[in-house]
Amino acid sequence: MLFFQPLYLPDWTTRFVVGLVALGFPIALILAWAFEVTPDGVKRDSGAASVAVENSSAKRLDIATLVGVSIVIVIVGLQSFGGSAERVPTIAPMEEAAKSAPYCCRT
Repeated sequence: MLFFQPLYLPDWTTRFVVGLVALGFPIALILAWAFEVTPDGVKRDSGAASVAVENSSAKRLDIATLVGVSIVIVIVGLQSFGGSAERVPTIAPMEEAAKSAPYCCRT
């Protein structure tokens, strides 16, 4: 909000930028793991290609990790962008305290 307010952008732009970053980060992470930048250009990382998962328990752990991360991403996305239509406005704590304070103490 601090950066968008002087530009007079709509309120939804903050959530849009956060959503783009959340979608782009895993893609950038995978590309950074699989490729390396050399003086000759971008090449496939030799370390990533040579590491082969041979153990079946390691493969199951990889799948379980991917499923778990996917579930977390879906839950966070639903909570962030799913929004409920039944939001009830609340009174700020200071306003509530001011309403209950005796009239003799107010200035």
